[in-house]
Amino acid sequence: MGCIGGIGVFLTTTSLEVATGVSFEWDNTTFVHLGSPRSVPLWSSVFALEALLRLLSWKITSPLLSPVYFLIIPGLFYASALGSGHSITELRTSGWLPDEEKAAPFYEMWTVRQS
Repeated sequence: MGCIGGIGVFLTTTSLEVATGVSFEWDNTTFVHLGSPRSVPLWSSVFALEALLRLLSWKITSPLLSPVYFLIIPGLFYASALGSGHSITELRTSGWLPDEEKAAPFYEMWTVRQS
């Protein structure tokens, strides 16, 4: 497979983990879960967006394509999700958004912990 192929496998399995929220293992349960009706829309939307970016990059050679493309995606996601009547809570429970974090001051991550 080689070094470059190994990096490609790593990136693919990591993207499947992030998209579906399930730890990727090379076993039957993982592949059954990836084929479940809950998981297929989560990971297939990621691959569809990547395929669209590849197609656009063949036609559009501007260096601004990728940044603009990635800035547009969240707006389209929220417009379509909320426009179709889904609530933020429903999007969280179905896996489209991560769980809500506990409230903390915004500067907490830059403070040094004294323990």
